[in-house]
Amino acid sequence: MTMTRTSLAALGLVCLGALGAYVLSPRPATAAADEPYAHVEILRGMFASYDYNRDGRITAREFNAFRVLVFVSMDTDADGRVSREEFMAWDPGFAQLAEQRGKERPFNAAKLGAFRAWDRKDDGELDETEMSVNGSHDFVIADKDRNGSLSPGEFAAGYPILARIAKALR
Repeated sequence: MTMTRTSLAALGLVCLGALGAYVLSPRPATAAADEPYAHVEILRGMFASYDYNRDGRITAREFNAFRVLVFVSMDTDADGRVSREEFMAWDPGFAQLAEQRGKERPFNAAKLGAFRAWDRKDDGELDETEMSVNGSHDFVIADKDRNGSLSPGEFAAGYPILARIAKALR
């Protein structure tokens, strides 16, 4: 199991490293108001990280595969649980964007609110089951057209934790 967790963590870090290229992408001056990435360009990179087959949609299978990598990379002490501290420390680039925009307080509040909503056992930790159940639930909420996959707009505006963070960064 340790080898698998280590391999998953390494793969997750590679994916997150690739995501880093998108973190500080400037907002296009001509971005339309309804463009899902108009205010938070990092979402474009996140979408690409989830969309393994690069077909422009995120399926539930792709979403769940990436969610596993996220959990492993959040669980820095490898105890099978993500503490509030681990959750708050994990970041694919939003914290730097929040700092640049002077939005650290709303960003941290949004992130803490997401943790509290996902902590269904109310024990100050997230386990793999909570992450899976919450991720699946939020995927269904985001899939507005009910076709089993997320478009870039559904991912950016409909996935609850990302919508909450994006709003805090505006």
